[in-house]
Amino acid sequence: MSEPASTTRYCPACGRVLYDRCLASCGFCGNAIPESLRFKPAEIVKIRADYDESLVRRHRELVSEREAAEREAQALATEILVLDVAANLSAPD
Repeated sequence: MSEPASTTRYCPACGRVLYDRCLASCGFCGNAIPESLRFKPAEIVKIRADYDESLVRRHRELVSEREAAEREAQALATEILVLDVAANLSAPD
C-alpha cells in the first residue's frame, strides 16, 4: 500500500471515516470517494488476494483442529472401552 495503514481517511462529503477504501462511494452518504482517497486497483487486487488466502489458511487450521479433536475423542473412547472390558474380565461372577 502506498500509505501507512494507520492514516485515517474521511469522506469529503459527510466527514465520516472511510471504512472501505476499495469502494467507489462512501458507505454512509453514498457520495463518490475521490480516487486520491481510494486504494489503487492493484492494491485492491492484493488486499482481496491476501484476504482470500487468509480465509483458506484459517479453514485449513479449523479442519486440522477438528480432525485432531476427532482423533483424540476416538482414542479416549477406545481407552474407555479397553478399561471397561478389562474391568469386566477381572470382575468376579
